[in-house]
Amino acid sequence: MQISLLLGAAMTAAAGAMAAKFRPRARGGRLLCVLLAVMGLVTLALEPADGTVLLIELVLAGVMAGCTAGVLALEERCREKRRAACREAARLAKEAGRRSLRLTLRYARVTARYFQDDCPAA
Repeated sequence: MQISLLLGAAMTAAAGAMAAKFRPRARGGRLLCVLLAVMGLVTLALEPADGTVLLIELVLAGVMAGCTAGVLALEERCREKRRAACREAARLAKEAGRRSLRLTLRYARVTARYFQDDCPAA
């Protein structure tokens, strides 16, 4: 079996695995997964390459997979921060009672925006 076929299959499988694990919701994350899968499918469709082209292809596949994993991990971390802020706001609202619920929800929105600005992928 040719190495380029293995590389194409690995890129396509990596794109599927990242999409299943991270479940990207941002447009950029979804596009990166699709781009990685397309790169894998194109590598599968092309004829086997010689050593130099294969080396360049291998480096570019590694860079693309690393960037995709990094962006998706950052997106997941930002989502978790937003969820934690909402859970904290709900806990505070429960403690403070219904009277201050509006202020607590406003705090949750401000906190979520703060964390969203902190995360460029969101």
